[in-house]
Amino acid sequence: MIKSLLKINEVYARKNKKPNIGINVVVMKSNLEQLILYPDFCKKYGINHLDISFLADVYPPSLGEENIFVDLDEEFLRYIKNILLNVEAKCKEYGIRLYCNFNTTLKEKDNILDKLT
Repeated sequence: MIKSLLKINEVYARKNKKPNIGINVVVMKSNLEQLILYPDFCKKYGINHLDISFLADVYPPSLGEENIFVDLDEEFLRYIKNILLNVEAKCKEYGIRLYCNFNTTLKEKDNILDKLT
């Protein structure tokens, strides 16, 4: 993949253009901490948009524990939000468009937790 990204950037550079490249990341409990690495990766390889989504389905059932919204407590919610704020700040600094299709879900969960405490 990296060789292909380098080649794409090389071809576009010869034309004095920038490619429109995006990557999609599916967030799970086991890779959540690695999200902060993606803005730097995107910058390094000329990727201009990052799409972050979550593991919505739990198929096969053994992946249920990987869903970040299963057994979500207040501490873990704040942890996720902090990571996403850092990713968002880095993307903004680098001029990378960030799409996060579960920000609304996080806000809903946060509102529910606020009402419970």
